Amino acid sequence: MTSDRLPAPTHHLRAGERLLHGKDTASAVGAGRAEDWVRLDFDVFDGTLDRVAGRRSSVTFPLGGHRFDHREVADWDTAPYWDEEAEGGAGPSWRRPLRASELALCLCHADPRVRAAALDEAGTAAPLPLLLLRCADGDEPVRQRARALFARALASRDDDMVPPLAALALRVGVRHHGRWGRDAVIDRIGGVPADAVRELRASGGWDDCRDRKAGIRAGAESGALDEDALYEIALTARDPSERLQGLRAALGDRRDHAARRRLLAFLAVGEGPEVRGLALRYAVDTGLLTADDLAGLALDHRDRHVRHHAARVLARWAEEGAPPPPYPPAPPAGGPVPGEAPVPGAASAAPDAPVPTGAGASVQVPASTWTPAGTGVDASPCVCTGTVLGGPSPSAPGASQDRSAASAAGAGLAPPRSGAAPGGELLPPSGTAVEAAAAAEDVEAAMARLSGASDGVVRGTAVAWLRAGRRGDGLVAWLADPSPWVRGLARDGLREAGGDPRALLRALCADPATLTAPAVSALAQERHPEDVPLLHALARHADGAVRARALGGLRLLGAVEDGELPPYADDPDPRVGAVVLRALRDDPGALRGLLTHRHARVRARALVLLSRRHGIGWDEALPHLADPAPEMVRAAREALGSAARDASTERLIACAAPGEAPTLRVLAMEILRGRHSPESLLNALRLLDDPHPGVRAIARDEALRTAWSRRAVWGPHAEEIQVLAEANAERIAVWWAER
Repeated sequence: MTSDRLPAPTHHLRAGERLLHGKDTASAVGAGRAEDWVRLDFDVFDGTLDRVAGRRSSVTFPLGGHRFDHREVADWDTAPYWDEEAEGGAGPSWRRPLRASELALCLCHADPRVRAAALDEAGTAAPLPLLLLRCADGDEPVRQRARALFARALASRDDDMVPPLAALALRVGVRHHGRWGRDAVIDRIGGVPADAVRELRASGGWDDCRDRKAGIRAGAESGALDEDALYEIALTARDPSERLQGLRAALGDRRDHAARRRLLAFLAVGEGPEVRGLALRYAVDTGLLTADDLAGLALDHRDRHVRHHAARVLARWAEEGAPPPPYPPAPPAGGPVPGEAPVPGAASAAPDAPVPTGAGASVQVPASTWTPAGTGVDASPCVCTGTVLGGPSPSAPGASQDRSAASAAGAGLAPPRSGAAPGGELLPPSGTAVEAAAAAEDVEAAMARLSGASDGVVRGTAVAWLRAGRRGDGLVAWLADPSPWVRGLARDGLREAGGDPRALLRALCADPATLTAPAVSALAQERHPEDVPLLHALARHADGAVRARALGGLRLLGAVEDGELPPYADDPDPRVGAVVLRALRDDPGALRGLLTHRHARVRARALVLLSRRHGIGWDEALPHLADPAPEMVRAAREALGSAARDASTERLIACAAPGEAPTLRVLAMEILRGRHSPESLLNALRLLDDPHPGVRAIARDEALRTAWSRRAVWGPHAEEIQVLAEANAERIAVWWAER
């Protein structure tokens, strides 16, 4: 396709398509920012890839109310290609004289042979940005050619022509082979320009996430972004991968106590579960956190991913018998922390203060540092300079000497582990056996704290550690844990240690002081027939939870037949009735028998189970719509909606007629609205002024079909529909405008 088929440039053409139509490079890249050149390179590569790969694709897109094939706008089959049968030998199929647009297109071609030939043809006269992109080319011959040409071209250019390449050099520098081009440009300039960092950070176009991450990395390396700015990015950036890049840049190679406290505060206030989880993994891998830090996170953090990972790390440390990673020496008591800048006028911020939420996106982070993940939120930037992330100023009035404990308490975390220095800082391990043993004791003490967690997974991690260590005495307390998983771990661990969990559970259930509903479930899970009399006795206990667990245990042991269960539904505690209904959910006869039960909750649940699992007809469900209980009416509406296919349109119109029950009329109108039939439209036009507000609202919404659908006045009843529609045309127009 030639350029004369399009009368003028249009914004529907991408950068590479402009080159294909003969436009010059300036027209293709627009403002000439780094992202524009990267987009041009990608567009041409993507457009020419099909021919190089030997495939043919057909894609259509909407434009101006019509759909066009992509080849009608840009036929990439007309682009130059590698021609093995060309005159004078194999080479690109370009035309002579070679136009600048065609040469630029070949420099970005998907075929490396075409790119190499274009470099040889252009020499140092090729556009510098395209030469810079080819310096990071994935094909080594192309890359070596481009670097030789770029070095000569860069040496021949004036100094004022190099700074515009800085942003693109920083963007290309994050690629696998891009460091050479980045260093060549930055060394010529003499440093990373702040303008280049700002350009990349402000990128908002295609592939903007990678551009902004390149800006973060360059700003951190050059010092243009200080620690506060990087933490602000970690809290407020649009994309989670940007936040992770900002956090990693803020930490850098810091392994001091100030970095540890600031990271703990970030975990307390940062939003986005993936960002928090990856930040915790990074902190653990780099040795920033102690056993007490992990225990505090596992016990109190609001994010379950953080809690679970912290507990798993502690369990691994305890299992391996290895102490936490070493820490740098603690500063003197009350002295300033190295590397921590004071924050004058820092205002306190609650760690649980609401933080605005933003959109998430896919995360692209180097696998050597981060685990791939992606979801994210935005956070308020003001916390970056407050007490939460900045820490209390050493010179602030009334500053506490134990700043570590204050920071941890403010973040909702545990204080540092035992053996702290007078200033609240950690004592470094000396490497001796005594210090190693003390560190191991700290890990065990932290694991013991996990047994009191409210999170069942965290408790289970502690119980699994006790089980692995054959600590039978410590497992007894978890035989009656609310979590079935924790109960199973404790039961199996106690049995492996030579104990008798069933005897202990019988003792717990026989003593009113120690009897709990989880203990009854644990006893039933032993599946011992001799426990049936005790479970029968517990089925008459005063506590409804105990009765429900005992009835479930009797069913588990086969001591109660399904025919014996309906009387238990009379129990005043709904949990007992739930056990009965769950047991009878596959018996339609028993469920129908419960439709007349005296408890409305039992009738409603039986009707829902009957409708969802077995199906119920319209005639069978219709009488229950008149039940006085609201929950029964809701269940009947759901059942009638599922059985609507059994009701004809004529019957539904009769049910919606004045004089019927209001609930039935509204339900019938809702079903009729979904059928989009001429009969339902005619009925709606007749009920536009119905006294019932629900019926009237549905009828008016259905009447709007006459405003947007020509077929609404075709077919049966067309004349009557048209007359009523014309009579209410003004009102219908007003309703349409109010939508």
